[in-house]
Amino acid sequence: MGIADEAGRASVTMTVTVPYTRGDVVALAHERAHILSERHTDFGTQIVLRVPKELEPMFAEFHAAPDTV
Repeated sequence: MGIADEAGRASVTMTVTVPYTRGDVVALAHERAHILSERHTDFGTQIVLRVPKELEPMFAEFHAAPDTV
């Protein structure tokens, strides 16, 4: 098993929609995760990110529902 395989298991890809009032969460995403895409919606900032598994709980409450993606 290679390094890339190990790294892939240690992180998860998520789509989150962060309310505009939670700029701290967007900043955390930019500091600690790999941003795959980002766009602004009526609901907040939608981010597709690859995040270290240990940080997944910090973003879980913002996990996007399928109808907001």
